Amino acid sequence: MEEAGKNTDLTRKIRFLLRDGDMTAYVVAARPDPGMEYTKGDFYAALEKNGIRTGIRESRIAAILKKKIYDREVLIAEGTPVQNGEDAYFEYRFELNTKNRKPEIREDGSVDYTSINAITCVNEGDVLAVYHPPVQGKPGETVRGKVVMPKPAKDVRPFMTVGCYYNENTRMYTANISGRVEVNNNKLSVMNFREFQQDIDNVFGDVYFNGDILIHGSVKPGVKIVAEKTVTIDGSLEGSDVVAKGDILIRGGVMGAGSAKIESGGDILMDFVEYATVKAGGNIRANSFLDSKVEAGGTVQATGKLGAIVGGSVFGLSRVEC
Repeated sequence: MEEAGKNTDLTRKIRFLLRDGDMTAYVVAARPDPGMEYTKGDFYAALEKNGIRTGIRESRIAAILKKKIYDREVLIAEGTPVQNGEDAYFEYRFELNTKNRKPEIREDGSVDYTSINAITCVNEGDVLAVYHPPVQGKPGETVRGKVVMPKPAKDVRPFMTVGCYYNENTRMYTANISGRVEVNNNKLSVMNFREFQQDIDNVFGDVYFNGDILIHGSVKPGVKIVAEKTVTIDGSLEGSDVVAKGDILIRGGVMGAGSAKIESGGDILMDFVEYATVKAGGNIRANSFLDSKVEAGGTVQATGKLGAIVGGSVFGLSRVEC
């Protein structure tokens, strides 16, 4: 570093402006008196006097001296910015929230309930989630040499697992069994569910299960379906009863024949409902309601552009949309 010249009083004409939390420093060199000129030493002496030690741009000092840049702010030093880290997170490999999935709308404006899933099923060996650990940031430094620490990156609690396991080497959660996958608070679970590939009728009998029930056919008259969790019926429901503590999805609609009773602790979604009694702790949605007794703890909604309520009794604690 060049020593200050004979005109040591020129350092008094050099002032600095520190900004951005001392991360940048600007210099303003006043025009020197006639016959006097700045030297590199004058600038370095002024920098040292003001405690500016790091990130000094020597090329800017050389430019000021060569071009005689006076009475103007010139960026003279820049600190090292803090590099923030990343918090830990889970990357899910399945549809996390089926309730918020938007259904497809048909050309006539009605809702296609076959595009909605009440549960998400996985197979044994499927990867359910990947754990991404926190990435800590890097400290920064001001032009005065003060170290600025980044905000600590947060970790996440590992899942408690049921029906799946965690591999520390791959950082993956994998299903032990085939079933319904669910995330509840800090618990990742894969649970057995009852799945039927045919229609359920009087010959088959009533169905009771302490989990989820998935029926790929229709439910014929005179049958009772009871589930501790959700019920999904791909076909229609004809003059039968369905009771579930979770959601109920009837993709083919309900032909109640004046005797069907559908009761859910969650939401009920149907293509249509006719001559039935429907009660839900949450919301009830269908393209049309015909001569039915309907009661919801949330909203009753006749979906689609042609959504209609014809006859019957309809009550929604929140509201009724039609």
